[in-house]
Amino acid sequence: MRNSFWFIKGIDILSGLDKDLLHKVSRASRIDKFQQKQIFSLPNAPALSVYLLNSGRIRYVRLLNENNEGASVEIVRGEVFGKIPDTGEHVFPFFLEALDNVEIWVLSKLDFQRFFMKETQGRSFSSYAGMLKRRKLENNVWLLLYTDVPERIASLLLDFARLFGKESKGGLLLGIKLSLQNLAHLTGTTPSFILLALAGFINRGHIEIVRNRIVIKNQEALKLLARRGHDAT
Repeated sequence: MRNSFWFIKGIDILSGLDKDLLHKVSRASRIDKFQQKQIFSLPNAPALSVYLLNSGRIRYVRLLNENNEGASVEIVRGEVFGKIPDTGEHVFPFFLEALDNVEIWVLSKLDFQRFFMKETQGRSFSSYAGMLKRRKLENNVWLLLYTDVPERIASLLLDFARLFGKESKGGLLLGIKLSLQNLAHLTGTTPSFILLALAGFINRGHIEIVRNRIVIKNQEALKLLARRGHDAT
């Protein structure tokens, strides 16, 4: 089973927007409103939209079965989320709960790119903070175009390798420590899914973990995975 919901934590995408741009985004959006404690989900339609929380808080709950909750994450104003396209595989069901009265702006992917991603084109990021922001605002919003978690992680590890990779006897050592929570936030999933994906990479010989750092042993295999995710779009 795989996760069918993505989210990007830690960045308020609305902060800093001037009034004119905010008005344009609002006019281009479909506005959905839900009352406090209301339970809702996202349409069972192709994943063609990006959801932006304009006010209030919501809680994402993934179900392990009919009676048990799995992951639970709070999403706050300015954060974005969406669905990954249905590939016919079994997925974990989920629901969303309004913790306050909420307003959600629903943008097409093309409109989201037009309003929020063009400003980052052509820039070169050499810092860790800048790279994280780019991953969250530019690349990670297109997670709904990827078909599974391993493809996203492969793409992220290759980005880290370009910025922080150091040659070692065992392979390309990433010169930063990455927690499961860090990777989960950057790939719009949960630590449990990250753990499963990394275990698969280790078993296949793509990576190894040395003193809490990731060593990439087979870059070509990761490139093939990342490319498969892009080609699926």
